[in-house]
Amino acid sequence: MKPRALLLWLGLWFCLVGPATASARPVLKVVEPVVIFGSQQQYQFKARIDTGATLSSIDSRLAQRLGLDQQPLREILVQNAHGTTRRRVIRVKYILKGQLRESDFTLISRQDLPYPILLGRRSLKGFLVDPSEPEGSAQP
Repeated sequence: MKPRALLLWLGLWFCLVGPATASARPVLKVVEPVVIFGSQQQYQFKARIDTGATLSSIDSRLAQRLGLDQQPLREILVQNAHGTTRRRVIRVKYILKGQLRESDFTLISRQDLPYPILLGRRSLKGFLVDPSEPEGSAQP
């Protein structure tokens, strides 16, 4: 096969397969229900989807209530617009859009924020985010 014909076939193949692959990824809204696995049982909360955040975070009091803060993995320094803070990191098992996942979450007080959980980019791999819709379905 000539190089030009091969390029034409590859281009056609990518046009047909590319959109199907992208649309197969679940789409997240700005706020999504998430099921968190506590030490004793599962709990459903609304989580803020934030592609501007690298790491996910959970309210420290909520993590304590759920028994998640027993074994911190490590402490890290987190920089944001308000300065640098030291945060403990825990491993959290959760369900998002029907997918069982496990990610590192930092512990921080989110009591003054509308959502106790923030999901950052590292927890959003494999999803598309649609910021035009404020809230996702009731099903995690």
